Formats: sequence, structure tokens, C-alpha cells
Amino acid sequence: MKSDEKSARQKLISAVSLFLAAAVIFGITLLKVRGANAGEPTTFVGDEPWYVASAENRYKWQKIVGKIYVPAMIFKELGYEIRTSSKSVTISTPSGEKYISFSADNEKAYTPERKEFYLRSYWFAHGVLGVPVSTVCEYFGLTFEIYPTNAKNEDEAKAIRISDGKHKYSFTELLRIYSPSLLPPETTAPPETTSPAEVPARAYLIYLTFEDAPNQYTDQILDLLDMYGYKATFFLNGGALEEYSATVQRIIASGHSIGLHTMTQNSRHFARDIWNFIGELREENELLYRLFKVTTRLVRAPDGSRTSSFVISPEEGELIESLGYVLWDFNVDTYDGYGYSAARVAENAIAGIVKNEVPVLRFHSGANTVKALPTVLDYIKSNSDQFSVAPITPAAKNVSFLK
Repeated sequence: MKSDEKSARQKLISAVSLFLAAAVIFGITLLKVRGANAGEPTTFVGDEPWYVASAENRYKWQKIVGKIYVPAMIFKELGYEIRTSSKSVTISTPSGEKYISFSADNEKAYTPERKEFYLRSYWFAHGVLGVPVSTVCEYFGLTFEIYPTNAKNEDEAKAIRISDGKHKYSFTELLRIYSPSLLPPETTAPPETTSPAEVPARAYLIYLTFEDAPNQYTDQILDLLDMYGYKATFFLNGGALEEYSATVQRIIASGHSIGLHTMTQNSRHFARDIWNFIGELREENELLYRLFKVTTRLVRAPDGSRTSSFVISPEEGELIESLGYVLWDFNVDTYDGYGYSAARVAENAIAGIVKNEVPVLRFHSGANTVKALPTVLDYIKSNSDQFSVAPITPAAKNVSFLK
């Protein structure tokens, strides 16, 4: 009798174990198909949706200057190898006979045929390397599709698929299964069975900051910001406030933030005594109040708080902040004031937006800025589900070279 009871218990335990194992396997399979994130997928490899195990769609493909960039790791799903070294990144077939090798720090790529060609890569947030998907697919003979299928260019894409030609389903059939909300109403499933709409990625905050204002170019920058509906922060040159008082009044009335950029921008003078710097901050604030009845706590030293001619020490930074000021530097220098082309300036800005979770873009107020800014604003607008733009406030967590 006891032997029968023991046998029955063992059978029950075995049955429960099998059930749990099946549940785990089913759960893993379901997670792989639907992904770790809520919502509907927009990236497919072959017949499967593709996700990265991270929150908030952080590694979703991105549109950069009219091209779609994907994490290089996606090509592993098709059996390709990704090799990295201190100098280069290589995407290759398993045999290694065909490969693209490139540096993440420049714009040149090489193939085993010893051909050199242009390939610009971008660093996404958290050190994830993004590559132009159409360029890589073209070289390896892979199929790259975008939806809508009648889109004229990559900038219009709502979903993408990479395939080696072994897929069973058409791209439209895949979307009908996994992402029906992307399809026109007549091709979607009935409302009661349609999957929920894709949850937009969290909007990462972008700060647009401008130096050297006000001057003859500032009103053109304000026109562009008005056109796109974005607010920025202007670190004002105190010496130009009276000459361009109407422009400063427009900046304030339009809801942009203003910051102090000193009266003279004389870094060597400030380096001799930190009180020379503090004195000009006070002087500029007094002038702002006399002319416009406003003051500000936001401060940016000329070229930032750590330069070859003027370095604010941590102790001096504490002194400045104890007087009520908030030092703001930047983490994205667009180099718009250094003779680069407008296209290169826009690329610098967009690369910085992609790389930093809270990008603080440093622009000047110049002719090159006016030429480059529309491309940058177009990129932000086309990715408005991922980015938002706001002026800096004294309460915001500052970006400082002193930290």
C-alpha cells in the first residue's frame, strides 16, 4: 500500500514538473515573439520580430539625416559575426570571406576586395553602435524592406525588415500578425482582436543652447525655432544687449530661457581672478534688469568652464553656486563656429542627440548655425515620439564639466 502511495506521489510530482517546464518554455517563446516591451514591433528579421532586451525601446532603429540606422548586433540574427577591436568594427559572413570593416570614429569602411567607401556610423545611447542598414544589406546581398512599401525614401518608414530571402511571409502579412495598427484600416483585423497600438518610446529631453547672441543672425534662429515650435536657451553676450535690445526682448517674450555669458568673454582676465568673472556676471544681470526688468541665475563661461585659457576649479564652482548662480556647460559641441560645413555641423548635432540621453547642444549664433539648424530640427521633429525639447530652467539638473 505504501509503495503504491509513493508511486502515485512520484507520478504527481513528475506531472507537475512537466507542466511547469512546458509553461516556462511557452513563456520564453512568447517573450521572444512579443518582446520584452509592450506594444507592437516595428523591426523584423526574416519572419520574426526583433527586440533587444532593454526598457523603453531604447535600441529601436533610428532615422538619422534621412537614413535608417540599426544596432549592428541585429545582423547576428542572420548568422553574421560582429568583431570589435580598439580600432575597428567588422561585420562578416560566418566564413569570413565577405566583410565590412570600419572605424566607429571616422567615415571610412573597407571590404576584402580592398575597396574603400563612405560609411558613417553613430553611437546610440549606452554604447550601442548603429550602422546604416541599407548600406550593409546592399553589400551582403540581403533584402531590406520598409513599410509603407510605396514610401519614396527611408525617412518615411514606419517599420523595417531585414531578410536573407528564406522568409515565408510577406512583409504585409507579418505586420498583419504582429503590428496591425500600422496597416490601413481596411486590412487590419476586427477591432476586438486587434493588438494595442504601439506605445511610443519615452521622450528624451533635448536642450538647444545658443551662444554669441544677440547679433545679426539671432532673429533668423528665432524664426526657425518659431517655425518648429521649440524653445531654446540663449547665453547672452552682455556687451550686445543694448544694440540688439529688440532681439533680446523677442527672446524673452517668446518663452526662451536666457543665461549669462559675461560682458566681455575675456577668459584670460577671468583666469587671473575668479572675482573678475563673478563681477561680470553681476554687471550683466544688472544690465538685464535695467533694460528688460529680468535677471537670470543660468551661467555659461566662454567656451565652457574648462578651457585652455580659463578653468573653473571645483572650489570656485562652489563659490559661484553659493552666490545663487547655476553653471551650465554642454555635452554636444556642434562645432558650428569652427569652419565646418553646415552638413557636418548638423551631423555632429544629430550624433550627439543619438548618443546622449539628455543632450545639451552647443550652438553659436552665426551664419553656419542658421544653415545647419533646419536639418537638426527636422530630425528632432521626425522623431518626436522619442525626443522633446525644452528651455533650461534653474531647477533642472545641470550639465557641468566640474562634475
